[in-house]
Amino acid sequence: MLRRLRFRTRLILVSTTITTIALVAFGTLAQSTVAWSLASSTAARLQTTAAGLRSIPDVRNGRIVMDDDDRRQFATLLGDDRADGAVIATDGRVMYAGGRTVPNSVLARLRSHPARSGTSTSGAFAYAWQPVDSKRGACAGYVVAWISLAVNGNVVRITIASLLAAGLATIVVSAVVGWLVLRRLLNPIVDLNALMSAIEVSDLSERLAWNGPDDELGQLCSTFDRLLDRLEAAFERERRFTADASHELRTPLSVMRAEIEFALARARDVATYHATLGRLHVEALRLQALVDHLLATARGRTPAAGEPHAMHAVAAHAVEGLRGVAGARGIRLTLDGDERLRTRVEPVFLHSAVTALLDNALRHTPAGGAVRIGVEREGDVALLIVVDGGPGFSPEALAHATERFWRDDAARAGEGSGLGLAIVAAFADRHGGTLVLRNAPSGGAVVELRLPAEPAARDQRVAAPA
Repeated sequence: MLRRLRFRTRLILVSTTITTIALVAFGTLAQSTVAWSLASSTAARLQTTAAGLRSIPDVRNGRIVMDDDDRRQFATLLGDDRADGAVIATDGRVMYAGGRTVPNSVLARLRSHPARSGTSTSGAFAYAWQPVDSKRGACAGYVVAWISLAVNGNVVRITIASLLAAGLATIVVSAVVGWLVLRRLLNPIVDLNALMSAIEVSDLSERLAWNGPDDELGQLCSTFDRLLDRLEAAFERERRFTADASHELRTPLSVMRAEIEFALARARDVATYHATLGRLHVEALRLQALVDHLLATARGRTPAAGEPHAMHAVAAHAVEGLRGVAGARGIRLTLDGDERLRTRVEPVFLHSAVTALLDNALRHTPAGGAVRIGVEREGDVALLIVVDGGPGFSPEALAHATERFWRDDAARAGEGSGLGLAIVAAFADRHGGTLVLRNAPSGGAVVELRLPAEPAARDQRVAAPA
């Protein structure tokens, strides 16, 4: 049944139960202590009273004798002590009683020749006695003082009632205070639960941002925030991989589809089919390498530099792959530059970057325009320059075009996804290069892919891309 209650309610019930048990134990101990203290103090007071009364009677001829003056002293002493007393002979006769009748239980005790002095309780009374001796030391009788235990009982009952009232008040106050304190202490957990319920995969940016003490709750909130950081990073990597993969694979798949549609348009000879299958095989190998590259990047691994390859040859393959697309749009593609310029970037990655730049240039170049690709050296830098025939970059694009998913206004951006230049910029950064954007003086956008170049040598041979 307790499991169905809220956690806060269970905590309050447990704390209230513990408080109640502690108060009951304390009350029992306090009541026992008060009762024992009253009994001890009563016994000591009765002994003192009995000792004072013993000095009043006289003993003559072995018998106790009391005159009027003795009786007055006797009554005065009993009145000051709020007790009753009597003088009793050894045969049990009451020689003098100060007030009430001597209880029978007290008489029976003294008639049994008790010890010379002592204290005892009997029924509803507590009493103490002292011997009255003659000058020769013989016991002529006893002086006894007694008091009703009802007085002590009243004190004990008042103590119990006070403890009960204080205990009930303490339980109520502790329950209310406990509820308020637990409500305040559990607020971070409530916020944590609300945040966990509100979090969506598409937005993991919310945080608890705990600013309280570094206690268990604070550590729990901090741990949850770090967990959200890791989840957000993981989802961001997954989102990047999905976007990069869809963008990178779009153009190669379009090329393969065009090749297949061309081959299926009408019957071809065996040589043409063989050539088409060869080109499809090269594209399939490039796609496989591209997928491996995307997976490695998504896992945070930078591909190792390979053997030097000619940048011009890689660019030429990318140009040939897009000639069909360019021709369909009435756009001329031209490539020139240094055919001996080499870089250690793997051809599949460089091919993907050049393809992305050309695809971006083709989308922004109107029909009948031209896209020019140049390859040249600038010191230790290998430059691949793409110039389109479009309107050029806007000031905002020059500042933000390499940011992921950033797109210019619809008139300039066309149907792009906002990933092409961002992916190429990230590719250049991973390989120690940069991507530079500018506008040509005569119009059109200019994109420079700058990568580390291999040292120039006369005996270098142009290496074809894998």
